[in-house]
Amino acid sequence: MNTKVIIIAGWPGVGKTTLAKQLQKDTGYVLLNKDDLTKDVTSRLHEILGIAPEDRESILHTTVVRSLTHQMLYNAAHCVLDSGHSVIIDTPFDQYITKKEWYSHMAEEIGCCPLILWIEIPKEQEYQQLLSRNRAIDSWKITHFDEYYARRQGMNYEVPSEYFVRCSNSYEELVKCIKTYQKLKGDKG
Repeated sequence: MNTKVIIIAGWPGVGKTTLAKQLQKDTGYVLLNKDDLTKDVTSRLHEILGIAPEDRESILHTTVVRSLTHQMLYNAAHCVLDSGHSVIIDTPFDQYITKKEWYSHMAEEIGCCPLILWIEIPKEQEYQQLLSRNRAIDSWKITHFDEYYARRQGMNYEVPSEYFVRCSNSYEELVKCIKTYQKLKGDKG
């Protein structure tokens, strides 16, 4: 596998981390999980800014904390690439995927054009997975699931189509998508 950066993205609770861990095991790529990498900084920023620990919907979180933690993720990916290793990034990117300028900015920060595998699952399955995670940061999503799910309908994903693949949370499908992408790109990544 020659693709330098693979991003496993999608809405919270769709199975990104499970897929990312399996892919890391099979490829030896360095896995950067945004939550693991930035949880201490996120907690401290929430404390400083007076944001509830589980809040992921407030303006302060979405405009200040999220952008800083994603910058940390880009910097970490760039460092891993500079050391000669390839990277799997596990993060939702749900707030950025619809912004036209985001992908080129992120690619510039990382130093290459990553493949984004956007994971999607049926609505009821997503709801059940959020429930089973039993995480405080999911409480608003669970309580307002129909509203949360509805506001995503009809979204335009503004990532260049040659770097964006939609797939389910089947590991076999994920690997097939990567192989198809690499074949189309001539395995240059």
